[in-house]
Amino acid sequence: MLDKLAEVERRFGELEEMLGDPEVIGDRTRFVAVSREHASLTELMDVFRQFSSVQEEESGLLDLQKDDDSEMRAMADAELPDLQKRKAELEQRLKILLLPTDPNDERNVILEIRAGTGGDEAGLFVADLFRMYT
Repeated sequence: MLDKLAEVERRFGELEEMLGDPEVIGDRTRFVAVSREHASLTELMDVFRQFSSVQEEESGLLDLQKDDDSEMRAMADAELPDLQKRKAELEQRLKILLLPTDPNDERNVILEIRAGTGGDEAGLFVADLFRMYT
């Protein structure tokens, strides 16, 4: 997973450079494509950077647990469980964000719902469906 994230981070850096390139800015279709790809990776990179920060902090706390000072060890012991919980949450979120997206996710949909036969109950069911979809 970390190898994949490192590759995504490299691509994100390339995209940021491309967004500042005058040639890309001058070509409208290319600029739009690069902007969309950059926007799709922004949330993933934010979470990855938070995860990296938490990982470094955890490493520092583990080093503090080996310290001779008992107060420092106690402080590290107190902070470590919360940090590990945060790390697990971020890792789970990263796994979800790394799942491949459906190319149709960004497209619009027209959905027609009709009551059909069934009287008032069919109309109520259609109203429930409408509320569910909106």
